[in-house]
Amino acid sequence: MGVATILAAALISGTAGVPQRADSAEARCQFAVNVLDRDGKQRVDLTAENFRAKYRGKPVGIVSASLDSRPRRVAIIVDSSASMERARDTAWKAAQDLVSSLTPQNRVAILTLNTRLIPHSDLSNDPEVVGQALRKAKDAGNSSASALYDAVADVSRQAGTRWETGDTVVLITDGQDTASALNSADAIAAAARSGVRVCVLLLVGQMSPRLTNVVASASSWSRGLAEATGGVVLSADSDGVRSLASSLAQFYRVEMMLPQGFDQPQKLELKVVDGGKELQGVKLIYPRLAASSRGSAKN
Repeated sequence: MGVATILAAALISGTAGVPQRADSAEARCQFAVNVLDRDGKQRVDLTAENFRAKYRGKPVGIVSASLDSRPRRVAIIVDSSASMERARDTAWKAAQDLVSSLTPQNRVAILTLNTRLIPHSDLSNDPEVVGQALRKAKDAGNSSASALYDAVADVSRQAGTRWETGDTVVLITDGQDTASALNSADAIAAAARSGVRVCVLLLVGQMSPRLTNVVASASSWSRGLAEATGGVVLSADSDGVRSLASSLAQFYRVEMMLPQGFDQPQKLELKVVDGGKELQGVKLIYPRLAASSRGSAKN
């Protein structure tokens, strides 16, 4: 059973971050947006009137905003390379806790990575099937180098433009790469082009204190990947897992009108208001690079 077989079942037509043609001047774009409160929980009481957007400093029309609570397809990829040995138990506990939060409403696939991606189960919402895959993958142990960047690009290419809004790849990793053919920037660009949403449960706290530069690099790359794809980086502890499960379970589909062929989505500024004033104490998570990499609108 290959990785492509696992992911193929999850690929249905969607418009996650894909510009849809409205007229010759503007394109209607849809983004998955999480609005998390101070406790990391998704706000569920917002409407289109609560969202404001600017692009290159100019107001953007919000077409609609609806809360999406449909079941997700989630590919959980646990880094099983040698550098993860010290964090092995923590990584697998995070994977188990996340699976417990997502099933049976969601369909989950379990994969590991070292020098390549290794699938351990097809997408399933059967707790017994997913649990068995987790045990099988964990028992395989940690070995070899890490081709993390190649794995991200590989998953992204397979998902392509048909990945449904809200379906997510979750990486449980220390962010270290020692064996990829791609560099870190190319991996992020591949994920951004595909529209795949990537979230990271990051395990850097158990690295040796001597690896300061490695920790900084891993953290920076993980944040860049999440920002590019509308994901989030969280610590792989119980609080991080709970916050991630909340952000996967519900999000807003926010549609807005943007210039045809817009090429600087990092200039998109989105905020939430209440009574005309910006809402404080909330964190917004949404793609900042994906639309740019996808290019102009499709007919």
